[in-house]
Amino acid sequence: MTKTKVFVKNTPMIKIRLAQTSDISYLRDHLSRHGLESGNHGDFIFAPYEEPWSQSEETLRADKILKWARPVTEVGWERCWIIVDENGIYGEIKLVQQPSIEWIDLYVFAHNQPAIELYSKAGFVKVGRVVDLFRIKGQKIEDIHMTLKLRS
Repeated sequence: MTKTKVFVKNTPMIKIRLAQTSDISYLRDHLSRHGLESGNHGDFIFAPYEEPWSQSEETLRADKILKWARPVTEVGWERCWIIVDENGIYGEIKLVQQPSIEWIDLYVFAHNQPAIELYSKAGFVKVGRVVDLFRIKGQKIEDIHMTLKLRS
């Protein structure tokens, strides 16, 4: 497996790597903090829904070990990549359930320009835009659909 190095403007070098069970505690903390900070003090709103990271660490660990160990040909498999640098985890990308992957789709809020730039550098292209897709705390959120073709 080749490690991918990505450079983002005004940030240290970051890496994208497959999450390991030893990352679960840090990943849970990251997503919890991310959810609590989302939309506060005029910051961007990152997640319009609740992730199931509120469960106990033991329950979460057991769930991830089971899903991450399943072959991708079985229903219920999951793989998670994390975006990290020497200071910690900055993001996560999760794939679930499909036995054959031909492309990866993602959705990103239009105001999250650093994420859009990161995904573009990784080869994703914009294929759609939905104006006013979400309403969070009265704020209209525009969404960008991006895709990465893996097979021709």
